[in-house]
Amino acid sequence: MNRRLGLRVGGVFAVLTCAALVACGGGGGGGGGGNGGGVIPTPVPTNTASVPALPTATSGPLSLSSSTTFTLGAAGSAGTTTLTVPVSTVATTVSVAASGSAAGSIPVPQAHAMRAQVLGANVTTIEYLTFQSSAAMTLANVPATTVGLAAPLASGGYADIVYYTGATNGWVSAEEIPVASGATSLAFPAGVPFRPALALAAGATYTFAVVTNATMLQTPTPAPSALATLIPGPDPTLPAISPPKGWGAYDIAHALQYPVQSGYDGKGYTVAILGDAPPAQSDVAAYLSSLGITQTTPYTPVYVGASPSPDPGGKDEATLDVETVSGLAPGATIRFYVMPDLTDQSFNLVYSQVLADAAKYNIVALSVSFGGCENYNGQDFTQPDSSNIAKLAQAGIYVVAAGGDQGNECYVGMPSPAPVNSPGVNYPGSDPNAIGVGGTQTDKSITNTAVWSDPNGAGGGGVSTTFAIPTPQVGVSGFASATMRNVPDIALPAVNAYTIDRGVAAYFDGTSWGTPQAAALIAEISEYCGGAIPTAFSSPQGLFYLAYQRRPADFLDVTTGSNYYATAPDGTPYQALAGPDNVSGVGIPLGMPIAQTLCANGKPQSVRVPGMMAVRAQGYAAARATTLANVVHVPGERDLGVRTSPSPIAVTLILRSNPSLASDLQNVASQLRAAGFTVTYAAGFAIQATAPAATVGDYFGTSIHDVVQNGMARYANATPVTLPAAIAPYVQSVIANNFVLMHRLSERRR
Repeated sequence: MNRRLGLRVGGVFAVLTCAALVACGGGGGGGGGGNGGGVIPTPVPTNTASVPALPTATSGPLSLSSSTTFTLGAAGSAGTTTLTVPVSTVATTVSVAASGSAAGSIPVPQAHAMRAQVLGANVTTIEYLTFQSSAAMTLANVPATTVGLAAPLASGGYADIVYYTGATNGWVSAEEIPVASGATSLAFPAGVPFRPALALAAGATYTFAVVTNATMLQTPTPAPSALATLIPGPDPTLPAISPPKGWGAYDIAHALQYPVQSGYDGKGYTVAILGDAPPAQSDVAAYLSSLGITQTTPYTPVYVGASPSPDPGGKDEATLDVETVSGLAPGATIRFYVMPDLTDQSFNLVYSQVLADAAKYNIVALSVSFGGCENYNGQDFTQPDSSNIAKLAQAGIYVVAAGGDQGNECYVGMPSPAPVNSPGVNYPGSDPNAIGVGGTQTDKSITNTAVWSDPNGAGGGGVSTTFAIPTPQVGVSGFASATMRNVPDIALPAVNAYTIDRGVAAYFDGTSWGTPQAAALIAEISEYCGGAIPTAFSSPQGLFYLAYQRRPADFLDVTTGSNYYATAPDGTPYQALAGPDNVSGVGIPLGMPIAQTLCANGKPQSVRVPGMMAVRAQGYAAARATTLANVVHVPGERDLGVRTSPSPIAVTLILRSNPSLASDLQNVASQLRAAGFTVTYAAGFAIQATAPAATVGDYFGTSIHDVVQNGMARYANATPVTLPAAIAPYVQSVIANNFVLMHRLSERRR
């Protein structure tokens, strides 16, 4: 059955099926291959010769204001179709038709592939729709469309509104909804924006179809053009002020379409940042003032453990991190966790404290701008950090870590008097429960799709030798390994970051600039999604992979260059490729497109409240003396023999996550005090206690030695630690050394 509806409403134009088909929305057109990019296609006019000549509007594109609901009769396997679409005050003529077959030479949807998308053999066409208007028009949003079905669906899956475009020689899905077996109608919600708005020529006929499919169709979207406010939000956008010489918050937010430009600035959510020297509040305020940005509240320093020692380099890194999040997500709360030093004990105390604070402060992301090697000479340097990052991930906290600044090389040991490097990826960026961030060469353009590689550094990336490939990466073509963890997961600008540091303008390069960029983006997506970002693959790490799976062109594809770094030639460089690769992951994320892909229409879902209740219980160990294999050796280490100084040293105990964790902490702390220890920290899942080396050695059945690490006096257990039976059920691991295994990654370059 074929039906045609012609409308001429005196002064009121009905934008009928165009909106219905999503095509009128703005985009959806296939970007270039792989991760997107390329020219945005416009639906190709079809059968225009058979369409009667219509008058042309002289007032330019139609101005759309209110809406009207239209009803169409049965066609194909569709019953009644209703469309609630915008209308215009400009008088014009519109024709809408529905049919069970495509007109002219247009192929059926399942016959053609598109860039980044294939409408497979399981696609079933419900009906075809054509649209024609006498006046040029531009639509930005999908209208509400309900399609009645002549018969209930035999099986569930997905339904799509698709349109045909010659630019990709195929059909492009513009909106997708899940459908259940036995469904008798398909209801496509209104308001889904299209990026950019789709321009429709006067007098041309456009073809759309409503289809069902057993599996999700990956829907491409265009690369960014001029930024527009896509969906109204409660908060202001960033002002268009750029600093001299370097890139500021507005430049990143504008070019990469951060949700703050649409009104979502992270309000109600907290970003945690870790470091060893808090930045000056005056520097952060001066940075924001120079860019015309108003922050809701100053950042809060949170001291964990002893007071930090003066660290000028640490203050540089911290300033970059805090100012980046403050500028990009000015509505978010920022808690800067101050470690006393860069020892492994301090890192794990911060992980513990972040988890302890998560529920109270609604922490959604932890930014870690540090990195080190996964292993050295067969030693695993990732424990207990990896088990603790897993606890954060289980609680719904997105741990974002820098991919490294020396290509496929990592730091082993302290950078004093000189850094000791080794081929390999950087940890914790390589952790399977962290989001590793690579870098792009943004000296001249933020949207440059080239890998960062210049005399100052190169974006970290490669293949882990410690961790198996995580579920989100399984089956993703382009990565170098199908069995081991590939690094990074995404890439962000790494060159020429503008800051105010110690009262003056300063500029930084490094992947640890991308780390707070990603953390700010997660806070904004959280606000847009109402606190319930869809999770995938049982880990927050799957966030960007889920977005890429659904809509690859929500990412700019990094296709140029490699992460070769001339001063670190031992690591094998990796090349940028079309699609995913080991220098950029799935590409450069585009903020608002990803938010809309993950949370259609920004409809709030049940609010996720992170906290210990979300952490998987590990169970208790046996109540017997238990030896742990935890003797660490690092390059350049010199063993000076048994420590005889009566000065106390610190040990950190990591407890198992169980429902009675709070009481377990108190129980273990009491046991330590009874043995002569002073407990200096007990929160989250960690306890730090101090005692003379002899007391530590006697209690844990080990021998504590004085050692030298790259010229610095340290201490370490020379033999494995043994847990006494009284605490063995509750304790997972013990850190009885103060080695430094990770280092700051970004440095001031100019």
